[in-house]
Amino acid sequence: MMTSLSLSGRLGKVKEGRFRYVEVDRVVYTPLGGRYKVDSFLVRFPSESGFCIKAPNGSLIFMKGRIEVDEKQGMIIVDEFDEIFTARPDLKKTISMKEETKGVLPLALGEAEC
Repeated sequence: MMTSLSLSGRLGKVKEGRFRYVEVDRVVYTPLGGRYKVDSFLVRFPSESGFCIKAPNGSLIFMKGRIEVDEKQGMIIVDEFDEIFTARPDLKKTISMKEETKGVLPLALGEAEC
């Protein structure tokens, strides 16, 4: 039987060798509103030394693959095609600074800060 799937998520921790987790967010509805749950899928990549294994945790990934049953790992996804997006190192740091408000505010000064 043939299987095919598309998956988009974030790269998680490396398990061993060519195996790495891909984490996918899922919305779960509760009485208080929507919350996110994370589903982790074990993926076998083509190489131990490839970019898929060495890319930093949290990198975005879009992949196409198939489902197989591994004797040692159980159900896994086998990577056939992937695109990985990482942020430049200088974009990973968030800097925020306090600025004076500009323009007309509907609130009195001091009631709101941007």
